[in-house]
Amino acid sequence: MNSMEGAIRVLLVDDHHMARESLRRVLAVERDIQVVAEASDGLEALAKIQSLGPDVVLMDLRMPNMGGLDALQALKRMNLTRKVIVFSFYEEYLARAIDAGVGGYLLKDVPRGEVPNAIRRVYRGELVLGSTIRSGPQATASVLQRLQGIGRVRPVSPEHRVEAELLIQAPVEPTQLLEFMAGLRRDLEAEIAEMAPLPGDRGIRLRLMLPLRAPVKDTLSELPQVESLLEEQPTGGFHQEGYGALGRDAGLRFRVALKCSSADTGRRDAGPLAGQPGASG
Repeated sequence: MNSMEGAIRVLLVDDHHMARESLRRVLAVERDIQVVAEASDGLEALAKIQSLGPDVVLMDLRMPNMGGLDALQALKRMNLTRKVIVFSFYEEYLARAIDAGVGGYLLKDVPRGEVPNAIRRVYRGELVLGSTIRSGPQATASVLQRLQGIGRVRPVSPEHRVEAELLIQAPVEPTQLLEFMAGLRRDLEAEIAEMAPLPGDRGIRLRLMLPLRAPVKDTLSELPQVESLLEEQPTGGFHQEGYGALGRDAGLRFRVALKCSSADTGRRDAGPLAGQPGASG
């Protein structure tokens, strides 16, 4: 195969030939992406990563000889996991993959156009979660804490003096929540001090520190991810329920429902990626 100058060089790793061929067809129409090699297990993938130096690796997890998780641990020791996008049928390995430092995690039922876009984003150094991931709030909070570097009781800047508590109702899609949190930082100059799942996996609680006189309610209602917004009486939230707040009751409290993304549509029109043979990955 002739090299395309400037293209993102991709390695496909899956033990099923038809799965690799399906991905190759999807990527063949992208002028800025070139599949440079394929591998059928983790051992072969490691060898080709070292010899070819691909920009992005699209990797299945359940494979013979060496599975994707073991390959990720080897790549972690080489500081190469950020170029890997996990591409699997199974969501249960999401937290472990994020812990290993992968650049992205896609389920195999994603809309076909999402794969090349994820490759481009990981190549740029972004972290990508597929739109069809349906982790419960507890798993989502755990993953996003790792992605965002959110600790328990983060120090906050002196100018952020108003505390607000947001109760994000389940279902919570990781991609929507990431975009919502980005909007909070951008439009409200919010610092996210804490994140935790609500009891019973009913959603996610965020505690924000905001600048004085920030137009909180109006700004929240205008964020494109917000489906509905209800202001409630502050109760002290984190402090009362053992989440270690800074010691004062929350000044504001909102119950928020986020819109569903296009993932449901994607599940119905997932193209050639959804029906791949051999659901081993």
